[in-house]
Amino acid sequence: MQEIDLDRIIPNPEQPRINFDQAELDVLAESIREHGVIQPITVEQADDGLYILHDGERRFRAARLAGLLKIPALVVPALNGSGRRDRLIRAMVANLQRADLTPVEEARAYQRMRNELGMSVTKISRMMGISQPRISSRLKILRLDESIQGEIDRGRLPKDEATLDALLSIEDSQLRKDLALRAAERRMTAKGIVEACRRLNQHLSERTLPKSDIPAIWQAERRSGPVDRSHWDALAQVGRLPPWILLEIAARETCKKCSWYDVASDTICRDCPLPQLLSISIGKAKNDR
Repeated sequence: MQEIDLDRIIPNPEQPRINFDQAELDVLAESIREHGVIQPITVEQADDGLYILHDGERRFRAARLAGLLKIPALVVPALNGSGRRDRLIRAMVANLQRADLTPVEEARAYQRMRNELGMSVTKISRMMGISQPRISSRLKILRLDESIQGEIDRGRLPKDEATLDALLSIEDSQLRKDLALRAAERRMTAKGIVEACRRLNQHLSERTLPKSDIPAIWQAERRSGPVDRSHWDALAQVGRLPPWILLEIAARETCKKCSWYDVASDTICRDCPLPQLLSISIGKAKNDR
């Protein structure tokens, strides 16, 4: 072990960990000011008297915050040929042993090992001592929208495979994000999220009207038959009915304000009073001939 100038240490470019909590760094820096760096960092000897950091980036950052000029370090020989691969693997092992990685950081590290190093899930599992189902489950997180990944990282959404599969079953990205955000805000359990996704998919499968249509009018016409626009307009001209365009505008605005607008279906809209009112109006227009 030796004391190395902090200015001569380069962060590991293959470090899988991205986020470092500033409050935790401040606490560690205060401890270092009082007690010094108890556990040395690990660095790799590089060219021009520099060193590449392998393990201990939190201590390295906190030492800078504490105002230290040097830090105790264990120096390993320079890596040649397989340097990039070995640095990534060493950083992965070091972080995983301390459970420092968030679920998304862990997933991205596995993805890099697959894409950049050509390693299969089986090979990663054997090398890291981590089960294949866990690795596959973490990789599924990256198929979700970034906003959902953030909620998982913050611990507001479960990261189990059942939850991930349920969210991924919702094909509409916006609906998936909306449901996930509501689930995160309500701190829903994995079981609750799976059930919510099942119900949403059921409603989506029942829905047959295009998204641009007006659910209330679509429902009313299903009950009373299509509106004869020319006959309606004729009645509107003599003051017997309001202009159809005004009804469309009012119905559209009302439907859009409904929290169930995006999943409108027979089941959802069955008891809504607006389609019932429109249906009665359409029926009266047909009888007034």
